[in-house]
Amino acid sequence: MEHEAGLYSRLDGDIVRCGICQWRCRLLPRKSGACGMYRNEAGTLYNRNYGAVFSLAADPIEKKPLFHFHPGSRVLSFGTLGCNFRCRHCQNWTISALEVSGESLDGCRRISPEDAVRLALADDCQGIAWTYNEPTVWFEYTLDTARLAKESGLYTVYVTNGYLTPEALDVIGPYLDAWRVDDAEPMADGARHAAEHAGPAIWTNALAVCAGFFVLTLGDA
Repeated sequence: MEHEAGLYSRLDGDIVRCGICQWRCRLLPRKSGACGMYRNEAGTLYNRNYGAVFSLAADPIEKKPLFHFHPGSRVLSFGTLGCNFRCRHCQNWTISALEVSGESLDGCRRISPEDAVRLALADDCQGIAWTYNEPTVWFEYTLDTARLAKESGLYTVYVTNGYLTPEALDVIGPYLDAWRVDDAEPMADGARHAAEHAGPAIWTNALAVCAGFFVLTLGDA
């Protein structure tokens, strides 16, 4: 389901600039961003996978992994397709690197934000997490669902690479409780690639701490 993006700017000649992650992709008409899930259609930026759920499971919160945060509780985990990174050791490459795996949105289950909350409550979960792939690739869906989740008394979790923009963090921040940062490429042969993104991600992580989130990075686990 296509949904107009919430954070972008219109430039000359029907060009748009995405404001969701720190690639800040500048997109010509009919072109998609680094994540593959934001596309410029005639000067309007659309998210292509709003409500398109590929992975769904009820997990113990420690599996995210998050420790010392609602220990022993259950969290309903949602994942979609696409990612704004191409980490060479990604364990979920089949859903993050679609150009390699060949997966498509046709294989996704459509779940509205309202239904996502209902599923979590029906499965006796105390929270909702967006995980398995980078949650900012369906930012608007996670935002809409997080708002409803908080209204229903559920906690909310982002398992993320931490590369979203400060302005995106400002938008979703009031509706997030935990921020689990995964550096998917900590190995020595991936160090240079990871370091290219480390500065902006560290800055966003610092902002998340200041915003009062429960923040856990890979090294803390």
